[in-house]
Amino acid sequence: MQNEALLIRNARKGDEFAFASLYQSYHQRIYRYILSRVTDRANAEELTSQTFLAVLEGLPNYRHNGKFAAWVFSIARNKIMDHFRSTKWVNQSMDEQSMVVMVDPQLPNQIEAKERAEALAGLICQLAPERQELLRLRFVAGLTYKEIGALSGRGAGAIKKSVYRLLEELRQSLEKDHESEE
Repeated sequence: MQNEALLIRNARKGDEFAFASLYQSYHQRIYRYILSRVTDRANAEELTSQTFLAVLEGLPNYRHNGKFAAWVFSIARNKIMDHFRSTKWVNQSMDEQSMVVMVDPQLPNQIEAKERAEALAGLICQLAPERQELLRLRFVAGLTYKEIGALSGRGAGAIKKSVYRLLEELRQSLEKDHESEE
């Protein structure tokens, strides 16, 4: 992270290479996060561009405190909310099809087949939007517990516990569904 602090400091001074390095570090994670919310590639690309434009414009005022990822993801989240407001889109929860994209059916010991991935996607779709957001930030965006905590104003331990409990609930629901099929 010391390297990131140096990149941030240099990018704030106008170093294009430093900003390009930060962009490369975060672009894919931001794009996947936004795509998981808007489910349209064109909109996700546009919102990702808007996010990084806002990051570039906001860098001179950014004070590095080790929470750069949280800052960037909060900008992305705001861009998504602006998008939903401007399109009058009310339901921000994912549909099953977009959840299947998020859930990797090859994850060892979690999902053994495509049917289980679809079942898991269906269960995730039934979660409250805040709980879906927690899963997006952790598994789609790849944020650490500390970064999610900084973004949400909660401690890393509380975030870790929430994710663990949520995953345990999903696992139990999957097992219950699997047992009822047999």
